[in-house]
Amino acid sequence: MAVGKVLLLTLLFCMREVLGVNYCPGESTQCRCVKSNPVNPRPYSIICGSGDRFPNLTEINILPNASKITFTGFTVGADWDFSRLRDFPNFVDIGFSHLVNLSRIDWNWFSDRAEHVRIRSDYDVILGAEGCHIRSDINIDTVQMIMRTLPQFPTCLPPKTRVIAVTSKYGITLKDNEHFLAEFPQGENSCYHWPATTSTVSLQHFEFDRIPPFMFCAPSYNITFLRLRYCRNGLHSFRNLPRTLTTLWLHDCALTNQNLNLSETLTTLLLVRIGLARVPTGLPASLRVVIFGGNNITTVDGELEHLVKLWNLDMEKNQLTKWPDRLPSCLVQLNLRYNFIAFLPSEAFVKFKNLTLLTLDHNRLLNYPLNLPVPDAIILLRYNRIRTIRNYRYCNKCTVDVQDNPLVCNEDLFQFITWMTQHAHKLYMNGWCRPYLSSVTSSEQREEIFRFIDYYTVELGCEYHVESLICNNRNLTTAPLPSPFSFQDILDLGHNHLTELPDSIYRNQTFLLKIALDNNQLREIPYGLPHEFLTTLWLRRNRITHVTRRNGDEFVRMRKLHTLDLGENLIKMVDPYDFRGLSNLRLLRVDSNPFDCQCKIFFFAMWIEENLAEAQLLNYQETIYLPSCATPKEYQHRPISTLVRIFPYVCMDGSCYYEPVTDVHCSYNPNALSPYNKIAVSGMIGNEGIFASPSVNGTLTITNSNWTDSDLVNITNIQFFNIDLSNNLLTEFPWRIFGEFTEVVDLSSNMITNLPPTNLLVNFTRIRSINFTNNLIKIINPESIQTLHVVPVVSLRGNPLSCSCEQRPLMTWLESIRDRLLDNSTEMSYGSGIHDMTCEDPDMLKGKKMLDEANVEFDQYCPIRVFNQTRLIIKITTIALVSIIILSIFLNCYLARKRKQRESQNIILGFKQLLSKESEIDDVTVSYKYDAFVSYANQEEDFVCSLIKELEEKRQRKMSFHQRDFIAGLSIVDNIVECIGNSSRVILIISDDFIRSSWCQYEVQVALATMHKRRRGKLLVPILVQGKKKEGMVRGNTKTILSEIAAITAPAKHVRDDVTIWKNFCDQVDQNLPPTNANNFVA
Repeated sequence: MAVGKVLLLTLLFCMREVLGVNYCPGESTQCRCVKSNPVNPRPYSIICGSGDRFPNLTEINILPNASKITFTGFTVGADWDFSRLRDFPNFVDIGFSHLVNLSRIDWNWFSDRAEHVRIRSDYDVILGAEGCHIRSDINIDTVQMIMRTLPQFPTCLPPKTRVIAVTSKYGITLKDNEHFLAEFPQGENSCYHWPATTSTVSLQHFEFDRIPPFMFCAPSYNITFLRLRYCRNGLHSFRNLPRTLTTLWLHDCALTNQNLNLSETLTTLLLVRIGLARVPTGLPASLRVVIFGGNNITTVDGELEHLVKLWNLDMEKNQLTKWPDRLPSCLVQLNLRYNFIAFLPSEAFVKFKNLTLLTLDHNRLLNYPLNLPVPDAIILLRYNRIRTIRNYRYCNKCTVDVQDNPLVCNEDLFQFITWMTQHAHKLYMNGWCRPYLSSVTSSEQREEIFRFIDYYTVELGCEYHVESLICNNRNLTTAPLPSPFSFQDILDLGHNHLTELPDSIYRNQTFLLKIALDNNQLREIPYGLPHEFLTTLWLRRNRITHVTRRNGDEFVRMRKLHTLDLGENLIKMVDPYDFRGLSNLRLLRVDSNPFDCQCKIFFFAMWIEENLAEAQLLNYQETIYLPSCATPKEYQHRPISTLVRIFPYVCMDGSCYYEPVTDVHCSYNPNALSPYNKIAVSGMIGNEGIFASPSVNGTLTITNSNWTDSDLVNITNIQFFNIDLSNNLLTEFPWRIFGEFTEVVDLSSNMITNLPPTNLLVNFTRIRSINFTNNLIKIINPESIQTLHVVPVVSLRGNPLSCSCEQRPLMTWLESIRDRLLDNSTEMSYGSGIHDMTCEDPDMLKGKKMLDEANVEFDQYCPIRVFNQTRLIIKITTIALVSIIILSIFLNCYLARKRKQRESQNIILGFKQLLSKESEIDDVTVSYKYDAFVSYANQEEDFVCSLIKELEEKRQRKMSFHQRDFIAGLSIVDNIVECIGNSSRVILIISDDFIRSSWCQYEVQVALATMHKRRRGKLLVPILVQGKKKEGMVRGNTKTILSEIAAITAPAKHVRDDVTIWKNFCDQVDQNLPPTNANNFVA
C-alpha cells in the first residue's frame, strides 16, 4: 500500500513537471501554493481557504521562497492567534479576504519584513493597535482596504506607511443602513496622526460631505497624492487640504461650491465627473496637468491662459460647442474628444509650438486642422463630419487618423493620401479610397487596387479599411480572397455561414493582429493562419469538436497570441499539450462547451487549476472564464478545475475523495484508469484511515459498488452524519459501522431480508431515518417491530412484505397504533413511512396498504382471508342484471332492425303488385275512390293533417293516408294496392325523415316512376318541406323520378299561419289534383 502511494505521488509529480506546473511540497488540506507570476515560477504564494481550523503554518514554512500569503473563507475562532505570523518573516505580502468573525486587525501581528497588507471584508473590522502603541520595527509600506462597510477610518497607521487606499467593495451598492467612512477619528491635539512617510491617500465611497478640519491639520504631513472618489453625499467644502499636496484627484463627487482655493504646490488636478458647469477660476499657476473630463463645461474663455507650465489639458466628454479661446501656448497634449465642436479657426493652432498630440475624436468638425506648426504631431479626428481635406502639406512625419468620416473619394482625397503616405509617419482612414495608395505609380496598379475595392465593398458588401477587412454579418458562405496588400489590423469574418476555411488561405497576411471567425459553422480550427504577429483569435459559437494535433503545433508558433476564444462550441475533450506554446496567453475561453469529465480530462483540469483558476483567485486583471462539465450527470455544471482533488483518487487507485472537506465519496467509477480497490477504501475510512474522524456534519457515499457484508468487517464506528450505502449487495443491517453522530442511513436497493433487532440500535440514539426501500424484507420479526417505534422515519417501500398469518405480530402492532397514525391532529415521534407499506402476498391483498388491513378482521380470516359472501352475491347479482339489460338492448335493436327490413320488403312487394295491376288497365275508363293518397313521414304529421283538413273540408277533396285509411287486419301489401290503386294522385311530402323512410326506397321509386308514366305524367305531386332539393336526396344509385317532376315547395313553419301564403300553397296543390267533378278519366 505504501509503495503504491509513493508510485502515485511520483507519477503525479512527473505529470505536473511535463505540464509546466511546479510541485509544491508545502500544500496541506487547507493551504496550497501557486506561482505569483505564471512565467517565473518563483517566488511562491500561499493561499489558505475554507475551513474551521486555523491552518498549520508549520507545514507552509518548508517553502523558503514563499513571500505572499492570503487567508480566505475561514470562520475565525476565538482561539485564533494571528500574531504567530511574526514567526514567518518571509511573508512580505499578507492578505485577509472574507474572514467571518474577524473583527479587528492589529498592526503588531506582523513581522518587520511585512510590507503590504490587503484586507477584504463584508463586515466591520477595526484596524489599529491597542492604545495605538505600534512596534517601531513595523515596516508596512502599503495598506489596501476593500470593505463593504467601514464606519470609521483606522485610529492609527503603521509609522512607515506610504500608501493608504480605502474603498467600498467593487460593485456593491451601500444600503441605507450601511455606513462607509461616516466618521474620521481625531488624534492628539485634535489632528489625525498620519505617519510621516505617508505620501498617498485614496478614499472611495465615503459619506462625510466636507473634509474634516482635523484630517490634514498638522504641518508635518508629507501627503502629496490625494484621491477622493464616489462621495456618497457630495462635497460642500473644498478646504483643509494638505499643504504639501501635488496631485488632487476628485472623481464622481458632486462639488456644490466650485470656488477652489488650491495650494501653489499643486501640479496635477483631476476633476472628473463632478458636475462642473464652467472652468474654475484662480487655479494655481504651478499646474502642469489639468483634467476636467465628464463635466458640463460649455465654453473656455481665458480661464486657463495664465497656466504657463500646463502641458496636458484634457476636457473630453463636456459640452463645448466652439474652439476654446486663449489656451496656454505651452500645451503638449490637448484632448477635446466627445464634445460638439463644429469648426476649427485657421489661426487656432499657430501658437502651439510644442503640441504633439491633438485629440478631436467624436466631435462635429466640418474642416481639417490648418497650420499646425509641429511636423511630427499625432492628430486624431475619428467620427467627425469632414468631407474634404485641403492644406495639409505642413504635416511631415505626423500620424493622422481620419477614420469614420464621410470623406469624398475625389482627386483631392487621392492627392492627400498620396502626400500623407509619402511624407507622414502613418495614416489611418477608411472609405472607398483607403488601401495603400502611396504605392500607386501606374494606372495598372491603380486598377488592381480599385478592383479589390469593388470586390470587397460592392460584391461582398464588406468594409475595406487601410489595414483591415470587416465582413461581419454579410451572409458569406465562402471565405473572401486575401488582399495583395497585407492586412495589418483585423480580419473580421464573424456572424456568417462559413463551414470551413481553406488551409493557409490567409498565411500571406503576415502582419495581421486579430482574426474574428465567431458565430459561423466551422467544424475545426482553421490551419495555416498567420502567426508571427497574431494576438487575438476569436472562434466562439461554431461547431468545432476538438483541437487537433496540427492546431497545437501551429499554436506553438503563435508566440504573441494573448486571447483565444473557443467558447460555445462542441468540444468535449482538450489536451493541454496543445497549448504548450502559448506563453503569453492571458485570456482563454473554452466555456459553454459540452465537456465530458471522465478521467481523460484529468490533465486539462490540472492545467486549468494551475494556470487559470489561481490567476483569478489572485485577482489578476485579466478575466478568466472557467469551463464546466456537461457529462457525466454527477459533475454537470461543475467547474473542471475543481476536479483536481477528485481525479487522483477516482481515476488512479479507486480510493476516496472529499468534497468539500466534510463529504467523502468512495463509490465505484467505471471510467477509472485502474481497478476499484475496496481494501484501499476500507483503509481510508476505517479506524486508522485519513477519513476516520471527519466533521460530524459529513456524508459518506459508497453506492453502486457491489459491496457485501464481508467488505464492511473492518469498518466500525465511523463518525459521519449521513451514510449512503445504497445500490450494493448487503444482506444484513450493517450496524457496526455507525458512530454516535450518525443520523441518516440509506440502505436502499440492497438485498437485506430483515429489519435490525431493536437492541442493536440502543447505542445509536441519534438515528432518525433509515431507508430500506427496494430490499427483500418479507416478514418483520417481533424483536424488530420496535425498530419502527424507535426510529422516526423508516422507509420500506418496494419490499415484498407479506400480509399472511406469519405477519400477525406486525399487523397486531399496526392495529394498536392505527387510529393515532390516521389522526392528523396527533403528533407522533415515529411512524413516518408506515403509510407506504403495502402487501405483496397473498394475491387477494396484493397492492393494499398494510395499515388499512390491520383491523379486527385480520384474526378472523387468518390464515386465508375470505371475502364477505353477501358482498360477493351482491356483486354477482349486479353483474348478471347488467348483462341481462345489455342483452335486452341488443335484442330489441336486432328485432327492430328485422321489423324494419320486413316492412321495407312488404312495401316493395305491395308496389310491385300495384304496378302489375296497373299494367292490366289499358284504355279503360277507371273510376278512382280518392283524389289523392298522401305519403309522408310521421315527423310531418302536423303539417299533413293541416293540408288534408284544408283539402277535404274547404275544397271537398277526398284524401287517403295510411294512418286513417289502411284497413286493420290487412297486410301492408293489400293496403297499398287498395289505397294507392284507388287514388287518382299520389302526394309525396318530401322531407329529411321521408327520404330515410321505407317509402323512399329505390324499388318504390321505380314503381312510382313507371305508374307516373302510364298515367301520362299526372300521378305524382311532390311537395318539398324545409326547402330540400330533389336531386340526390333519396336512396338509390340512379337518377330518380323526383328530378323530372316539378315540385311544390311547402311554406316554412314560421309563415304557415299567414292566411294568404297558406291559401296560395293549397291552391297550387289543388290545381295538381283532378277536377272536383271529373274523377273519371281514361288511363
